Amino acid sequence: MTDLLTGISGISRYSPMISVSTKRDKVVYTHYMKNHYELYEASTTNLLNKPVEDSKSINQIAGTLPVINKETIDVVNKNLRARDMYNFENPASFTVAPYKPKFKLDYIGGGTGVGVGNNTFGTSTGLQGGIDMLFGDILGNNQMFGQLAVNGEIYDFGGQWSYLNRSNRLAWGVGLSHVPLRTGFQNYFLDTINTNQGLLEVVNNQIDLIRVFDQGLSLFAHYPFSTTLRIEGGIQGSYRSFRYDQYNNYYQPFGNQLQYIGQEREKIPIPDTLQLSQYYSLVKGAGASVNIAVVGDNSFFGLTAPLAGHRYRFGVDKYFGANDFFSVTADYRNYMRVKPFTLAARITSNMRFENRVNSVFPYYVGQAGFVRGYGSAFSYEIIDDLGIDFGQLLGSKIAVGSIELRLPFTGPKRLALIGSRYLLSDLNLFVDAGVAFDEISHLTKGEPLTVFQYDDNGNLIRDVDGRPVSEERLVKPTFAKSVGISARINVLGYLIIEPYFARQLTSNGRVTFGLNFIPGW
Repeated sequence: MTDLLTGISGISRYSPMISVSTKRDKVVYTHYMKNHYELYEASTTNLLNKPVEDSKSINQIAGTLPVINKETIDVVNKNLRARDMYNFENPASFTVAPYKPKFKLDYIGGGTGVGVGNNTFGTSTGLQGGIDMLFGDILGNNQMFGQLAVNGEIYDFGGQWSYLNRSNRLAWGVGLSHVPLRTGFQNYFLDTINTNQGLLEVVNNQIDLIRVFDQGLSLFAHYPFSTTLRIEGGIQGSYRSFRYDQYNNYYQPFGNQLQYIGQEREKIPIPDTLQLSQYYSLVKGAGASVNIAVVGDNSFFGLTAPLAGHRYRFGVDKYFGANDFFSVTADYRNYMRVKPFTLAARITSNMRFENRVNSVFPYYVGQAGFVRGYGSAFSYEIIDDLGIDFGQLLGSKIAVGSIELRLPFTGPKRLALIGSRYLLSDLNLFVDAGVAFDEISHLTKGEPLTVFQYDDNGNLIRDVDGRPVSEERLVKPTFAKSVGISARINVLGYLIIEPYFARQLTSNGRVTFGLNFIPGW
């Protein structure tokens, strides 16, 4: 290390310069170069390992390092010559005070920003935005996390807050949350309203907004057995409520346009059970849950995803009250590093055993992080083109497997194919597969589903009353499979986006484009 011209030095005379691990073959040192300090990690094989004489016979007087490049500023020798010009502080001048943790802002980000907007006719105004904030003390023993978000009106304001105490090996915390979910539908139809001038025919843009509010209070803790293995658990109480608002926006023809003339708003009574679709319903009321899990992680994270090691989680959850079910999670991921590539593989399964099937939102095979190339739970276009009934990709249980070949594309020269200080990205080849189902027997015997009828042009067939024509069938869940290529991009350390092209492995599969906003698994 003494062969380094600028030497191994601390940021100040009181700061450490070298830190050596007692359990691993690792040394971390501070090196001053290009007007700033950098931390380097090395093992004994990375050093010169020159033999030295017994320390008692070594001249401890600071020597002069050889100057190889005369144009380089000799920082070390200059400081050595001036070492006696600076007086060290007298230790007696320091006072000892008990440590009192104080919270300061460590991080702010997430959905930072606020926007205000209204619709084309100026009939409604809404807010959208959010912010994430992390507070902590200087030792990191106490942390607070807060998140606030709004997406619509004041009723759509949500947030969560949590506190974590890590002053002891057994870390514990508490959390509060209020999470709103807004859904709905709208219609246009001719209507008649009473005005001062009598009855008036208008166009009614009727908007029905349904809001689901989930409040929760949780206590949680985790105990590490080592730096790579811990057990964690928690309890939570929750309450769910609904709100149904109907907006009638009235318009009158004015030339080739519609002129807004007024709005009526009505709060609609809503039952304790809310049927959002044929696959999904919610129950109003209080609930509670307990959970415990074993978590292991010795992986090394790269530019956008883990590079080497493994990660796993095996846990169980029990829910009571409005949501009454038992849940099992088994997730294992392995990352084999063969420079410059990483071969990543995972098997993950989440299974809910519900007293009332699909009492909570069912798993969807194509949702972000599962099988790419099957759209989202809110877009049926791809599913219709593949000739698959949407219900064949939903279930209270899901199993997913993936293999991915990752190449750090742009980033630090020692890691990536193309050196870049600002653009951090990976290129990936992937194979995904997964299945969602309600009962294990459905995988072989099929499950009863309502199958809608379509004509040769792909249009939904309706009866004389305009209702969709359907029939009950035993249909097996679909094993969704896809292959493709993706790129994950780290946007200034703020978020990771993944554009991808995927082709479904079916007889009529096609290449589709998608975009995820999640780090690599």
